[in-house]
Amino acid sequence: MLNLSALSFLLGITTVTWCITRSLEEHQLCPPKAWANMPWPRLCLIFVLLSSWIYLVLTGVLLFGAPPRHSDTRCTLGTLACILLYGIIKGFIYLCLVERVHAVWSNGRRRWHSPAYRFCIVLLIPLGGIAGFMVAQGIHYLRDGYCILGIKHTAEIIFLSYDIALNIFLTFLFVAPLVRSTIRSARLKVIATKAMVATTVGLITTIINGFTLFSLGGEEVVWVCLGACAIDVVINAVAMYWAMKSPPKPSESIHLSPLSLSGSVRAPPRKDFAGDFAGTQDKSTVSSIKPSYGRLQILSRGTITTSSTSIPVIEVPQPTMPNPRHVDLYGEIPSGSRLSLSLSAEQKSDSIKGMDISLKEMGLSRVEIINDGGYRADGRKARELRSITIELSPHPTADGSATVSHGLTTVNVCVFGPREAKNRSQTMHDKALINVEISEAAFSSSERRKRGRNDKRTLEFAASIRATFEPVVQVSIYPRSEIDIFVQVLQQDGGVLQTAINAATLALIDAGIALTDYVCACTAACIDTTGLLDLTNTKILPRSKRVTLVTMETRLHVERFDQIFKLALLAGDILHERMRAAIRERTGKLVQSMTVGGIAPAVENKEEASGDVEMYNPS
Repeated sequence: MLNLSALSFLLGITTVTWCITRSLEEHQLCPPKAWANMPWPRLCLIFVLLSSWIYLVLTGVLLFGAPPRHSDTRCTLGTLACILLYGIIKGFIYLCLVERVHAVWSNGRRRWHSPAYRFCIVLLIPLGGIAGFMVAQGIHYLRDGYCILGIKHTAEIIFLSYDIALNIFLTFLFVAPLVRSTIRSARLKVIATKAMVATTVGLITTIINGFTLFSLGGEEVVWVCLGACAIDVVINAVAMYWAMKSPPKPSESIHLSPLSLSGSVRAPPRKDFAGDFAGTQDKSTVSSIKPSYGRLQILSRGTITTSSTSIPVIEVPQPTMPNPRHVDLYGEIPSGSRLSLSLSAEQKSDSIKGMDISLKEMGLSRVEIINDGGYRADGRKARELRSITIELSPHPTADGSATVSHGLTTVNVCVFGPREAKNRSQTMHDKALINVEISEAAFSSSERRKRGRNDKRTLEFAASIRATFEPVVQVSIYPRSEIDIFVQVLQQDGGVLQTAINAATLALIDAGIALTDYVCACTAACIDTTGLLDLTNTKILPRSKRVTLVTMETRLHVERFDQIFKLALLAGDILHERMRAAIRERTGKLVQSMTVGGIAPAVENKEEASGDVEMYNPS
């Protein structure tokens, strides 16, 4: 048994040293600032490994580096090392679990501003009392010249119950939000699986160690006690390292998110670009233009923000849709991907027929966005807007509300405020805080997946709406308050974000909140040389002629951007007239109902914006 104990110590020290080396290989330890700049979850993991290594070294020296005959002092040191160092290791493991819970439940808050983090820290306070009670209940005496160590059953049961309950609870808090909705990300699946496996392995090891001590009457020979605790410590440390280790670095390649930056322009390729690319690897430059109001755009994770930086070109840029005859292939393709083919104008009709036959053989279909006559599938021309329906104050309990329908897309917005901020830690003394929450009705679309409030797409929409209205709402007038915007999507048929922006503008006006201008959102796209309305979201202040936000969902040539931009501005003017007319009509009815000044003033019928953009009339 003594040899097995020595083997466990040697293998344990080797394993934990390897884990420490692997954890620190990406960080420089010599500068003092390196430890301060290291992420706290990584520090917690390193503390677990270092405390485990210290425990193995100290107990190993105490067990094998001292004279064969034991003494009372040696027994006392063995008991303290077994209880206190083991409790410190468990405390660092709990901190690692708390950090994982904070990463899921923080919602961007700092640690001490997060209620979930503070609650988890409070749960760790009893650990100190339990450790002190275990020291008081410890057993150590000499028998035949050897130390007998142990702990009374009461303290052992209390510690095992606390350890099992806290491990299961913290792991549940971390895994539950990931499993609550279907996990589509393979990386999240791996993280959740690793967390559950590591917790299970650690609990099984601790339970076996505890019940072994319990079955022996709470007393063990010193090398059995310290050896069993060493095995428990090593397995828990390795399991935590395996669960929290960083994923392997990808190969030296650059992945750019399909979301483009606001105000960013890609330099056009040279004419001899293809020839240069064949010989040497060329570079392309992306220049990012920051908004004038100095506000950073909130983008999804994985988006690389560059400013006047040269990056290797992954592929030769091609026009997004080089011909109006654009073919979309839909079928049973893994991961719901979509294939796009563009038919060249030089192809003959027999080749097109052959492609249609091959598409039918593959179980796919051919869809045209715009036909040769210039009409789309819904009967609109390229520059016709969908019909818009506006209803103001549909919810009398809200400070302001509006329901806007763009075609078949219907969005309802309720505004509450300005009112006292619910979370005082987020209160700003010089301006108001704008909160945006988006919910989608289950019947709003044919998509089976139900998107909750924490869905990535929903959070991006909310961030876009908040970023749109922060420079428009005169927040300096309402210090120490918050304005809540609740958006509910009732029906989706394209252009959800633009409908939500327009409805939020009307709801804010209905609530009497001061705005610098109307915010009119419109979508526009370009197929070859034909401009269409409904792909790129542009938020426009029509009177000041300012653009608050541009969201690009696909790659676009710079020479086409100006055409789409002007088209969106004209559409914004049309929407502005409709929204302004609805507001004046509502104001006139209010004045008339108050019988102030007699009959309400007539609404001015202004001419619509110049240009060839018009509203679609199905009749």
